[in-house]
Amino acid sequence: MSSAQFPAIAVIPAAGVGQRMASNIPKQYLNCLGKPLIWYALKQMQQCDWIEHIFVSISSTDEYWQDEIGDTFAKVILVEGGASRAHSVLNGLNKALEYCNDNTWTLVHDAARPCLFDNDLEAIKQTLFSDEVDGLILADKVHDTVKSARDNELIDKTVDRSTLWRAQTPQVFPLGALQSALQKADLQLITDEASAMESVAGSDSYNIKLLQGDPRNIKVTRPQDLSLVSLYLSEQKEN
Repeated sequence: MSSAQFPAIAVIPAAGVGQRMASNIPKQYLNCLGKPLIWYALKQMQQCDWIEHIFVSISSTDEYWQDEIGDTFAKVILVEGGASRAHSVLNGLNKALEYCNDNTWTLVHDAARPCLFDNDLEAIKQTLFSDEVDGLILADKVHDTVKSARDNELIDKTVDRSTLWRAQTPQVFPLGALQSALQKADLQLITDEASAMESVAGSDSYNIKLLQGDPRNIKVTRPQDLSLVSLYLSEQKEN
C-alpha cells in the first residue's frame, strides 16, 4: 500500500472560461438549480470528514467568486490559477505544500462536475485504505461501440472497447508525487492528473487504479450537459 496519508486534501482548478459552453460567464458559475456549478463540488468536499482543506485555483480577474461563493465554505483556500488547467492544478499543489506534507492524499476534481455523490467518495476512501495502489481515478467503463476515424470523418475501424474507460474526477495521488510529475511535464499537453503521472512514472512501475464511478459524474462541457446534471441532482435530492 502507498505510504500516503489521511486526512486528505482537495484541489479544484476553476480558472477557466469554458469556451465550448458559449456563455458570457465562466461555466463553473453557471446557474444549476439555483446554485453555481462549482458550489456542488465544494459542498461535497466541505462535508467530507476526511478532507481537511480545499485549494481552489481561480483567475486573477475572477469577478464572480466573491458574490457567488464568498466565505461559504470554511475549508476553502484560494489560489491564483494559471494559463491552463494543469497549471492551475500545479499552483494549487504548490500552495498545499505550505499546509501539508508530501504524503498527503490529494483529490483533484473538476469544478464543472457537480454530480460527485457520497457513494463515489466512500469508494475512494475504502480503496485507498484497502488496496495496494499508488493512486486512483474515478472512471466509467465504455459500453458503446467505438469508432476511429480517418480524413473527412470517415470510419477507419471499430476499436476494441474492452480496455477503454472514460476518465472522471476526482483523481487521487500523493501530494508530492503529483506536484513533482506536473513540474516535469509539458503542462500544455496534460489533460488530467493521471496523464502527468503516466508521463514520468510509466504504467509498469506505478499502480494507478481505475475505480468504477457513478456514470452521472459527467463534466459540463456543452450547453445540453447543464440540463442533464440538473436532472441528476434533482433525482439525488429525492432519494
